[in-house]
Amino acid sequence: MTDYLFDLGNTRLKWATIDSPLSIQALAHDDMRIALPPEVRGETAWVASVAPTPLRAHLLDVLSERFVRVHCAQTQKHFGDLTIAYPVPGQLGVDRFLSLLACVPVTQATLVASVGTALTLDALAPTGRHIGGLIAPSPQLMRLALEGVSERLPSASGEVKAFADNTVDALASGCVLSAVALIQDRWRALEQHVGTPVACILHGGGAAQLHPHLPNATLEKNLVLRGLNVWRKALQTPRMS
Repeated sequence: MTDYLFDLGNTRLKWATIDSPLSIQALAHDDMRIALPPEVRGETAWVASVAPTPLRAHLLDVLSERFVRVHCAQTQKHFGDLTIAYPVPGQLGVDRFLSLLACVPVTQATLVASVGTALTLDALAPTGRHIGGLIAPSPQLMRLALEGVSERLPSASGEVKAFADNTVDALASGCVLSAVALIQDRWRALEQHVGTPVACILHGGGAAQLHPHLPNATLEKNLVLRGLNVWRKALQTPRMS
């Protein structure tokens, strides 16, 4: 039997085996049920979750029937080269913690931007010290909020343009470019803070949509699962007495 890595987000569940951590599978879920394929079972399940408590509990119930052990990742103040800035580490979402863990060690100060349901930005010093971060609406969430207060706004996706000449493109452009502008602003602010050039990493389900407008950023995939695997390896490594 093998071990599995699970990343439960607000809209999707992603998983991989530790033998093939880059072979990611995923499924969308509703608010109450996860239809995990029956062949997914093994020795140990390593879980990261930012989903609502009922859905998280449902996943853990499913996994407890299929795995001998289930371990849930938690944000920690110090872990390897990473030190979290929050005085109360548990207030930092485990997805952000694991994404940062996947990035360290870094060779220069780095801005890590996660584009999912929310847009989160986290600043890393070259030493692996987490300087801090912020949370904002993602383009998807901005759009849903606008559509929720106006029935006249279109639901079509639209194209991103510097100055749109129709409502569909204007809505898409405003939401995407607002996120881009925030990332650019904090990127510059971090460079001023550390006094050296700063790298930027984009990841998450909406990252590919922003990347054309941030060509100097690096697009990464599955940082949460990769960080979860780092966390797993560290916990399974025997410590010297």
